[in-house]
Amino acid sequence: MLIRTASPDDRAFLAQIVLLGSRSNDKLGYWDFYFEDPESSRLAYLEQLVLQKPHPFCHYSWFRIAEVDGLPVAAVASYAPEETGPHALYYALEILKHRNEWTAKQINQCEERTRAFNQCAISTPEGRWIIDSVATLPAHRGRGYISTLLQSSLNQGRRKGLKTAQLAVFIGNTPAERVYQRLGFEKELEKRHPDFEKVVGCPGIAVWSREL
Repeated sequence: MLIRTASPDDRAFLAQIVLLGSRSNDKLGYWDFYFEDPESSRLAYLEQLVLQKPHPFCHYSWFRIAEVDGLPVAAVASYAPEETGPHALYYALEILKHRNEWTAKQINQCEERTRAFNQCAISTPEGRWIIDSVATLPAHRGRGYISTLLQSSLNQGRRKGLKTAQLAVFIGNTPAERVYQRLGFEKELEKRHPDFEKVVGCPGIAVWSREL
């Protein structure tokens, strides 16, 4: 296994990772609500987003990839909120909508679909090392790639001088929680909302953290 930084040429693979990572234990994720189109169209939009400036949290430059026999199989994004944040994602999405000529109706429908999901939005405080978009392609799961990538990410955060790492996961995603616990993460808080549970199928989102 090779661990490497991502490049623009990885955009199709990273689009899959961003979509899978948002789903957390194979439930519906944020991008399933944001983009109503078939999955092929969602992936096409996400390919644009991972290349888009200003750098949103899912920009290719934040990713490290696990590669096996020359093929990417898993990836993790890591960043400090000072380097990106909600404003960067907002502007990147606005550019995407404009480029793809979204109508006012499409934009309003998008806002309505994501309303329940946003009830459990998680903050990313400055001074923390944020880990996001954690995913392995389904055919390669259970082989320890994510643990190795997370260790690499934690080392990267230490080198930047940060003191705490943070990630988020759907409540009830037991396989992911076990991996995080083995790496020293502890559950810090939960955000629950009945509207979120109604549309997603789980109570909400939990934040896990650990010292670096």
